[in-house]
Formats: sequence, structure tokens, C-alpha cells
Amino acid sequence: EGQFLVRQIYEDELTYNLIGAAVQVLQIPANTILELFGKTFFEFCQDSGYDKILQVLGATPRDFLQNLDALHDHLGTLYPGMRAPSFRCTERQEDGALILHYYSDRPGLE
Repeated sequence: EGQFLVRQIYEDELTYNLIGAAVQVLQIPANTILELFGKTFFEFCQDSGYDKILQVLGATPRDFLQNLDALHDHLGTLYPGMRAPSFRCTERQEDGALILHYYSDRPGLE
């Protein structure tokens, strides 16, 4: 009780409640907390030896993002019930900028 396990899938409601509590205690916006969580999670992946897996996803930001779905498919075999988002990249014709499309069927994350 009171601890989070590394190889455990938690309900989104628990995450939303945790973010809500952090907003109240820290007095910073939820978006800022989510960005910090993402940064911390990425650092956790690197520190846990997952950096090698992340490196093979691609040498460019576009390649990396395009290959995230394959990583999520693999992780789905390790974490049954995982409901990962999907990512697609397109290019803006006017200037060649990368446009990231994010898809999720999880309420509140779509």
C-alpha cells in the first residue's frame, strides 16, 4: 500500500487523482506536471537500461516517433492490458515541418 510497482499497470483514474493532488499541493498547472512526468519517465528509461532500445527506434525525431508504435506493440506482450497511444508523423507541405498525430482510446487522453 502506498507504493507504485514498476511492472504494474494502474488505472488512469489513479493517475488523474495523483495529478490533481499535485496541482493542489505544488500550485502548478497540470500540463506542467505532465511534462515533468514525461521528462522524468524518459530519464527513468535511460537509467534503467532502456536507452539502448530507445536508440534503435531511430536516429531522427521523425524515425523515433514513427517507431514508437512498434515499441508499444512489444511492450504489450510484457504488460498484458496495456493501452498505449498510437503516433503518426506527417509533413507540413508549406515548410516541411513535422506534424505529430496522437491517437488514444483512453478517456481523457484522446
